[in-house]
Amino acid sequence: ILYLPDGADEKDESAWVEYAKDASIMSVGKYKIWFETVNDPNLEGAYEDLYVLFEIVKIEATAYVTTVGGISVGDDNVIDSVYNGSEFTVGWAVREANGSNVSQAALAGTVVFNIYTKLDGENKPDPDTKVDKVLNAGTYYVSVSVEGSTNYNVTASAFVTVTIAKADLRV
Repeated sequence: ILYLPDGADEKDESAWVEYAKDASIMSVGKYKIWFETVNDPNLEGAYEDLYVLFEIVKIEATAYVTTVGGISVGDDNVIDSVYNGSEFTVGWAVREANGSNVSQAALAGTVVFNIYTKLDGENKPDPDTKVDKVLNAGTYYVSVSVEGSTNYNVTASAFVTVTIAKADLRV
């Protein structure tokens, strides 16, 4: 078995790396697997160059905001809550297209929460309104992004609209 690391030129013979004969194939890249032939007088022809070439590609996945302040995000990507004096924590997940969750161990890098108080007309954040957390009464637009890994490409989540209403002050 020969393995071509992701991004290497398959025409460059020196780029191909020999893989252990009985190794599991688990990395993104291209592979050549040769067939072993037996010395059989009933077979004619040369089979030395008979191989299968195949490629393992990265899995496409998407990050999702799952909860804000313990409230689950619905299909409408909207959360309504009331100011409670505490920071509203953001829960997240990464899922493959088939809905399977990707474990955090399978991803690389740091999770980044993108929190803004304004979006433009094209649902793009106004960079001047970036904040570190959801805390006070107001409207927030929350997205999460996480770096993929050698096996995953991860698309950042859509923005979730979080509206925190003012609390009633009672004396």
